[in-house]
Amino acid sequence: MKLPFFVARRYFFARKSRQLIQLISWVSLLSITVCTAALFIVLSVFNGLQGFVTDKFNGFHADLELSSREGRDFVLTSEQLAALRGIEGVEYMSEVCTDMAVIVCEDRQFIVNLKGVEADYARLKQIDTTVYSGQFLLQFGEYPLAVLGRGVEQVLQAPIADFVTNSLRVYYPKRGASLSAANPMQSLNSESLTPVGSFFSATDYDENYVFAPISFVRRLTGRQNELTSLEFRLSPSASLRQVTAAVEALAGEGFVLKDAFQQESELYKAMRTEKWAIFAILSFILLIASFNMIGMMALLVLDKKQDLGIFRAMGADLPLIRKIFIAEGMLIGGIGAVSGLLIGFVCCYLQQTFHFIRFGEGYEVSYYPVAMHWSDVVGIFAVVICVLIPAVLWPVSRLSGQLFRERMRHE
Repeated sequence: MKLPFFVARRYFFARKSRQLIQLISWVSLLSITVCTAALFIVLSVFNGLQGFVTDKFNGFHADLELSSREGRDFVLTSEQLAALRGIEGVEYMSEVCTDMAVIVCEDRQFIVNLKGVEADYARLKQIDTTVYSGQFLLQFGEYPLAVLGRGVEQVLQAPIADFVTNSLRVYYPKRGASLSAANPMQSLNSESLTPVGSFFSATDYDENYVFAPISFVRRLTGRQNELTSLEFRLSPSASLRQVTAAVEALAGEGFVLKDAFQQESELYKAMRTEKWAIFAILSFILLIASFNMIGMMALLVLDKKQDLGIFRAMGADLPLIRKIFIAEGMLIGGIGAVSGLLIGFVCCYLQQTFHFIRFGEGYEVSYYPVAMHWSDVVGIFAVVICVLIPAVLWPVSRLSGQLFRERMRHE
């Protein structure tokens, strides 16, 4: 293939006999460059946004979460809980009891997701690093404390206290009790809480989550030893697969074990779908841009019609002539793809370093995050090649063969 690429390179840099062919060649090169750069930049932005969301949700979720496959509550014996805690690779485990409840602060009320956890729950994922104000503390002696999501704090306008105030009143329907129209409060359990902190994780959980001691939630909801889930933190050296197998073996059937990604599977599926939908749209635009290549290759073959006689006199056959023009088209496409990737890389690097393009005010992240992945480079090259091959082969095969046969008849 040295000879075809040598001739193709000379054709690419040599002046064409007509300015129109020269113009179309550069337009074809520019269109491939722009489309390739756009593909790389858009995919990198989606990678950055996905990484940002993943970090936020993974900072909130446990490494593993065990819940009941059927129903909501389940009960495990103390021996089972001790065995689960003792699994190699499990650094921390918290019992969790979660339910919906109504929280009242003065004349303001709000329905929240009340999540009862153990007092040292901050060990799970260092969730105390998301504390917006106050501190992450759930128990002070015999007094239960609460940490509110930032959205809950704003709706209730609950003052974050430095001491026990019992400023929040939590209500939950009594189990098995019928609603009394005369005195509906008799049908409700109520307990007091003191808000000592609020958290901001930049996720939906900020809007309706409240952390409280698990003993408080059980007392409020009338549960004894029931759980809604178990949450695990794994040691950095632990094997997720081995720990998952060990937990499933000890828990037995009837349970679902999810890692941090599976706990938000719908969100991640939606993000991946959006990413590849944009990739498909931009690939289609690249396909449309490849029509420039078809026209350019057709004109190039016609422009080099006289050279066929020289090639023929030198002993070139039809396959060699086709290889020359195919190499010319692939050279243009390759230069365009490499140039586009370089431009995309420079743009993404500058955005990572200097944060030129920013969001408006009120967002957790002030600029568009970008993350460059080698898999995207491979995918973009594959798309460019799949688009260029038919755009080059079709005009070259049709016109070069026809012109070659005409030259043969003249001879």
